[in-house]
Amino acid sequence: MSFTSQLENRIAACKNPVCFGLDPVISLIPAEAASDEDKIRKFYFDILEEFLRRGVLPAVVKPSSAYYEGVSVEAMQVLAEIIATYRREGVPVILDAKRGDIGKSSASYAKAALLLIQAESDFVELHRYEFNEI
Repeated sequence: MSFTSQLENRIAACKNPVCFGLDPVISLIPAEAASDEDKIRKFYFDILEEFLRRGVLPAVVKPSSAYYEGVSVEAMQVLAEIIATYRREGVPVILDAKRGDIGKSSASYAKAALLLIQAESDFVELHRYEFNEI
């Protein structure tokens, strides 16, 4: 089934077209925690819990790996946990792993995203020029 068909089916099933971004800006997260990684985890798990409590889920969630990469290597593991948890609750995940580079570097970034996180995501968003180079 194509991405478009899957997305249309999901929108119909959850009765909304919301794509909810999961892009942590540490200074804006109100959660109290011992580390930035714990703060991110708590914030996005609390949001999911509230979605479930209210019985309203977004059509998809879309974390940008750059936000997690910019925090730490450990934050990338938190990203994997967040992706797995949202998927377990039936929410499709679009991983935004675009890279602004060109040529072989872009292809390498794209392959890394596919290899490392593909199992945890439903789709991977790449820079429009990278797709033909893979």
